Formats: sequence, structure tokens, C-alpha cells
Amino acid sequence: MAMAQWLKRGWMLVLLIPMLAWGVLPAGAASAGTTIASGLSGPRALAVGSDGTLYVTEAGSGGSEKLPAEPGSEGPPGTRGTTGQVSKIAPDGTKTVLASNLPSYNSDGAVGPAGIVATDGALFFVTGGGALAANLTPLANEATLLRLDLATGAVTKVADLGAYEKAHNPDGFGLNSDPYGVTPGPDGTLYVADAGANAVYRVNPANGQVTLVSVIPGIIPPASVPIPPGGNPERNGKAELDPVPTSVAIGPDGSLYIGLLSGGPFPQGAAKVLRLGADGKLTDYATGLTMVVAMAFGPDGRLYATEISTDFAPALEGKPPAAGNVLRLLPDGTKEVVAADLMVPNGLAFDAAGDLYVLNNTVAMGPPGPPQGQVLRFAGIAAPQSSTVTQVPNGSLDPVSPAADAAGRALWAAQHGGDATGYAGASRGDQVTWNSVALNGR
Repeated sequence: MAMAQWLKRGWMLVLLIPMLAWGVLPAGAASAGTTIASGLSGPRALAVGSDGTLYVTEAGSGGSEKLPAEPGSEGPPGTRGTTGQVSKIAPDGTKTVLASNLPSYNSDGAVGPAGIVATDGALFFVTGGGALAANLTPLANEATLLRLDLATGAVTKVADLGAYEKAHNPDGFGLNSDPYGVTPGPDGTLYVADAGANAVYRVNPANGQVTLVSVIPGIIPPASVPIPPGGNPERNGKAELDPVPTSVAIGPDGSLYIGLLSGGPFPQGAAKVLRLGADGKLTDYATGLTMVVAMAFGPDGRLYATEISTDFAPALEGKPPAAGNVLRLLPDGTKEVVAADLMVPNGLAFDAAGDLYVLNNTVAMGPPGPPQGQVLRFAGIAAPQSSTVTQVPNGSLDPVSPAADAAGRALWAAQHGGDATGYAGASRGDQVTWNSVALNGR
């Protein structure tokens, strides 16, 4: 196995394709989904507004500035520029660019605008980059958390995460910052997964204060993956892969869930989802995954994750990787495929009805051509369920923590056939319709 196949940082974390030449990936691979939008340039993440509007970050196609050649690379040098953008997609499919001239790196796969959150009147999104790893001067707004005012279109910098990495380097390995995933906390703060820094941050959007939440430990590769002599040079010779945190989500239990891509060679089963509890301890929530790039909790309270490919080994030989999918990850370890046969999928989000939106064809290879990124919709994947509870006997519903859901409704737990189910409603003993929610870990 070539030593370079173990490197994550040396590839500038293209996320997720090393410099190969497969040709352009075919569009429309997921026939079960409905195409909502197409012609997107390297789409990375999406969010759904309260009115059903979709907001998509597009990593772009690099630019006119040529990058230094990667050691051992055979293809043309990559480029960087300002072709990244943020777009909105109306319910009728109309696409409008909201912000352009954002940083973009491209080496047969783009790095640029990534994770995004929609709030009332504003979008918050992160941008990736490769300047620190390549010892280059960062582009404007590279490796930052940005705010886009939906009324004025103004883009302002909230926090410079690349500067934080350069000043603090939390994981102690080579300098690298590639903010990739972002999610809102219950108090309005934002949590950011920095895939290059192997760290998760909490950012106060009001003043830009950055707080380190957790440094993510390395991943022990599966036994089937031979360890190179001398270990992984990117981790000081340790026999482990970089974790590469790509996604974060707050669960119904109030815990922070962190999705890991794993470093190259991206072996099957090496990726996982971690749970960060209130005690600050990391535990495995879901293991045996492959190349996790996005996560979200649905209206049903379940956790969903995108695997960009279920087998990346063919790509290391210059062939297309296996298709990716979207999984439902249950607390007991069960994995259920809810959207299959996707071509290099990435970000996912849900509307209030539980319809799943997922990005497809997010990386185009080979000769330049028109953008082929898509938004696909899969109806009813995470539809909330309801149950009618009539005159609940006192004591049969127990309060849980947190005591209320996002809508402020009281949360209670009831036992049904040995399975703990949560119900959100008014109060114990009322005759009401309760919305069933998942209680992770119960």
C-alpha cells in the first residue's frame, strides 16, 4: 500500500476524491428520488427554510491560480479562486445565487463553501480551504464561519477558524483547517466540525468567540488494512487514521453527535458517529460505517447520515468508487438504508413533513463540463408519527431530559413492549394527541 494512501492532510482534504481521472460521473443515479434542482457546481450542504426554500452551498471549480503540485501526483496541478457560492432553490425549482466570489480550491474535486444553517433572516455557513496545509496565504474568507443577511445579501465574517488552527493547533499534528459541518445549538450558538483540524468548535455568532469543544481521536483501521512501515506520518507514526470530523448534529437527548469520514485510504467500516455527552466524554454511537460526510436528525427524532461511497477502494485504482447512500442509524446499532445508489452524495436535510433532501453528483471528474450537481427529494423518509393518549394514568409517563423539545412541549417517556418511546405534549393526564419522538439512549 502506498504511503500516500494513508494521508488525509496531504490531499488538502478534497472531500473526498484524490486526483484521479474517471471521467464525469453519470447523473440521475438514484431513480427513487425526485430531482428538485440540477446544474449545481460542487454542492456540499443544504438547509431547508421554514417556508420550504432550500439553501445550497456550492464549492465551485477553483480558479485561475495554479496550486503547487502534490508529491507523487500525476494529473495537472489544482487551482484556486473565488468560484464558490451560496444559492437558494424555491419550491418551484427556481435557482437564485445569493452570494458569490467565495473561496474555492479544485483538484478534481472542490473545496469551498460547505455546511450551512438557515435561521430567521440569515444563513450561517462555513468555508473550507487548503492554504494552511499547503503553506499558502489564505484566500479572503477561507476557513471561516460566515453570515449571509437574507434581506441585504451582505456577507460578514463571524469567526476565522483557520486563524484559530494556526494559533492553537488543538490536535497537535500538522496545521490544517477545513471547516465542513455546522449545526445550531439550543442556545443559538453554532457548532462547527473542522475536518482538517480534527476538532469541533462552539462559536458565538454574536461576537465570533471560538471555544474548543473536543479534539477527535484517531481511528484504529480495520484489521484488513495493512499498516505501513513506520505508521501514519501525518499522526507522528501512530498506527491510526485521521478521524476527519465532517458533520455535527444536536440530538433529542441534548447530546452532540459527530460524524467521521476517516482518513485515507477510507477503508470500509472505518467511519463512525460519536456521541459527546454532557460530561464531555466521547462514546461510539454508530460504528462500521464508510465515509460519513453529512448528518441530520429528522422530524421523527432519528439520526440520518450520508455515506459518500460504500467502497472507495476502486477509486484508488483510477476507477469510479461504489455508490453512496443515506442511512437511518438507530440507537440499538441497526442501520437502515433509506436512499441507495447515489453518486457521490453529500449534504442532507429534512423539511417539517419529514421529506429528505440530499445532494447527488457532488464531484465531477475528467474534462471540464457543465455542473451536474443535483438536489434529490425522497418523500416521507422521516415523517413524524403521532399517537393518541387518552387519560394517561398517573405515573405511566415519566419526564425525560431535556424536559422539553425544540417547540417547548413537555417531554415524557412511556414503555411500550419494552421499548422506550418519547411523547411531546401538554401534560400528564391530558387527553391530547402526542407527537412520537425518538429518545436516543433510552
